[in-house]
Amino acid sequence: MAIEIIPKTRTRKISLTKTSSFVLAIIFFAFLVSYSVFNFYQNKLSLEISGIEKALQKSPSENNLEDGIFSYQKKIEDTGILLGNHKPVANLLSNLEKNTHPKVWLSRFKLNMADETLDLLGSTDSFEILGQQTLIFGKQEFIKNTNLSDVSMGRDGKIKFELQLILDPKIFAPLTP
Repeated sequence: MAIEIIPKTRTRKISLTKTSSFVLAIIFFAFLVSYSVFNFYQNKLSLEISGIEKALQKSPSENNLEDGIFSYQKKIEDTGILLGNHKPVANLLSNLEKNTHPKVWLSRFKLNMADETLDLLGSTDSFEILGQQTLIFGKQEFIKNTNLSDVSMGRDGKIKFELQLILDPKIFAPLTP
């Protein structure tokens, strides 16, 4: 055997266990760094969110003010509903005033908007005046029909009566200027 004087470099064999250990160590280190970074930002964002939530919380005076606004809003909406369902009676009252006989005294009237009827309770000096009043109401365009009932003579000699007027819905139209 020959002895070689020039040493040859040995080829190193890369061990699979050493390489895999090194790669796993790098991956583990990267995992720890990324976990720390994410944890830091999560805590920072949580603090920002809690600060924003505190800023958005309402004070008691703001809550009271908001409750007051909501109550007024409900009242306005309810008023809108009432006004939407309202039928103006000014035209009816002015026509009733114009067409009532001067010697007829009306003591009570009851308006039923659902049935479009007006129940009148009144008195007058004679049956003749009562007949004239019934004829006056019967000729009016805003009255479809008249029903005279419960006619009696009071102790004072006056004729007491109940008169029901069945109204035309056009009477509830708004007045035009």
